[in-house]
Amino acid sequence: MFDDGLRGWSVLAAVAAISSAVGWQMGWQWASFAAGVQLIPLWRWFIPVTFLVNEFGVTQWIFGRERRISWLAIARVQIGPRGILLYPDADRQLLNVFRAIYLPCGKRINEAAAAVRHYRFMVRRDENI
Repeated sequence: MFDDGLRGWSVLAAVAAISSAVGWQMGWQWASFAAGVQLIPLWRWFIPVTFLVNEFGVTQWIFGRERRISWLAIARVQIGPRGILLYPDADRQLLNVFRAIYLPCGKRINEAAAAVRHYRFMVRRDENI
C-alpha cells in the first residue's frame, strides 16, 4: 500500500469514508462489516509479499512461507500498466482473475515484463523439443 503513494492512501480513505457513511446510517456493527468486506480483497496491500521471478517460475513469500509456481503451470500472462497477472488457465473467463497471481511492479514494469517474457519463452521453446 505504501509503495503506491497517493493512490494507496486514497483507496484507504475511500474505505474509511464508505464505512463511516454505513455506520452513520445503520450503526457501528454494519460499519465494521462494510470495512471488512472492502478490505478483504485488498489484503495484499497490507501484508508484505515478496516475489522472485527466475528460470524455475515465480516464487512467492508470505509470512516466511514459500510458494513456487512453475512456468508450466502458468497458461496466460497479462501485462498491465502497474503489474503482471499470471493465469493458471488459458481461457478468458471473468472469474479466472481470482485464481491469478498479481505481481505488483510499479515503475519497474518494463524490467519485470521482459523477465517474464524471457523465461516463458525459454520454457515454451523447450516444450516443443
